[in-house]
Amino acid sequence: MNPRGVVAEWNSAAERLFGWSREQILGRPLLSSVFPASRARVEQELDRLTRESGGGLYHHHFRASARTRDGRRFPADLTVSVIPVRGGATVSAFVEDISDQIRLEEARLVDQQRGFQRERLETLGQLAGGIAHDFNNLLEVIVSYAGLAADELEQDSPVRGDVQEIERAARRAADLTRQLLTFSRREVAKVQVLDLNQVIRELEPLLRRTLGEHIELEIRIGPDPCRLLGDVGQLEQVLVNLAVNARDAMPRGGQLRIATELAEVGPEEEIGLPSGRYVSLTVSDTGSGMTKDVAERAYEPFFTTKPRGRGTGLGLSTVYGVVTASGGQLGLTTAPDMGTTFVLHFPAATDAAAIGSATIDQVPQTRERLAPATRPAPDETILLVEDEETVRRALTKVLEREGYRVLPASEAKDALDILDAGETPIDLVVTDVVLPGLSGGDLAAELAIRHPELPTVFISGYTDDGAARRQITGTRRNFISKPFTGAALITTVADCLKGVHG
Repeated sequence: MNPRGVVAEWNSAAERLFGWSREQILGRPLLSSVFPASRARVEQELDRLTRESGGGLYHHHFRASARTRDGRRFPADLTVSVIPVRGGATVSAFVEDISDQIRLEEARLVDQQRGFQRERLETLGQLAGGIAHDFNNLLEVIVSYAGLAADELEQDSPVRGDVQEIERAARRAADLTRQLLTFSRREVAKVQVLDLNQVIRELEPLLRRTLGEHIELEIRIGPDPCRLLGDVGQLEQVLVNLAVNARDAMPRGGQLRIATELAEVGPEEEIGLPSGRYVSLTVSDTGSGMTKDVAERAYEPFFTTKPRGRGTGLGLSTVYGVVTASGGQLGLTTAPDMGTTFVLHFPAATDAAAIGSATIDQVPQTRERLAPATRPAPDETILLVEDEETVRRALTKVLEREGYRVLPASEAKDALDILDAGETPIDLVVTDVVLPGLSGGDLAAELAIRHPELPTVFISGYTDDGAARRQITGTRRNFISKPFTGAALITTVADCLKGVHG
């Protein structure tokens, strides 16, 4: 190529890359033929190259957009050299198609960004779980003492309503902490094999009422069951949260589409999931969409773009917690004024999983007061293991008011020492799952060896120990989630002892 940009030589590699033969391109201007989109840039670089070379050998490297004979564009690396020749200089250009390199760089950046987002959400999850755990202990003290106080008041007491407001506020706070625990994947759930299609069918009337008449709901589910391991309440919460977000993004109306299918993920698919069969849930709307900055923070707890008082910022973080706890993955596609689409993948349940799925039952959080005792005071002794002193005192008072004898212990080792001493016969162990030293799950394992006949009730704001989750399941073990009322605790204890004594 001469300094004016006219092609003077064209080798076989250039023929293969650009599609022009040597005869077709010789004498033609390289810039208008090969670099029309980057012509100004290439001209500028060539002019600078010629000036700076000073007539000597000089090399320069830059990128530009190139075009083949059939019009295909591709990113190109150019290494341009000014070579002095008799009577002037010639310009040699080495051109490399870097499409694959650019794709690899973009994929690496996407993976890196996903990794940063996962790490950020994991850190937020650990923080949220820790806060929720401590907060649930505080709420348990509030709920327990509020219940005890209310039981002492006459029905027409002027402060009875105030005490009830305290309980109601504590329950609202408990709902928030429950969502935090779901986000951090530390909520204890009732896991069973579910058909997502059936869950959607049963929830459809509620979804239509939630969306309102101005939004068209379209549900597309196939004839085949979409079975997965999950908690029906959590799956319903996922669907409702996504529907509410979609509704708020379509104030003037629009369409919400919910679809399910069974999907096979192969090793060649780079979506961050192991190969296998998945239940795919797609929820898409025609709403306002999100900017890139908002989408990147969509799953963060307490992050919301809604006006003050219109949202907690926990809706999508709860969805994130439910899906990732199942071993699944979320995908989000959105843009301003282009709507939003969520694609959720849950591992499909196998026949083996259906047979062996674990279940952890949670006691309903009844709001009934403790009724006046209609039977003789119980003649049973309960070993209460709880490391938080304020919680331990509150639960001791609840149990003792009902007539139980209570032996308190602050950790599992102390509890085992009391049991092994055998000075007082123990009828029931009530233990927190999260304890310093030996956990509640570890205590359960020791009880199964040393005192297999002893029933156990587990209490916790959350459990972060997979082994503990497995150990607290079983026919003679019950679980009650903080914060619970005194009535719920007494009911659980009484039912458990009744099962032992017949």
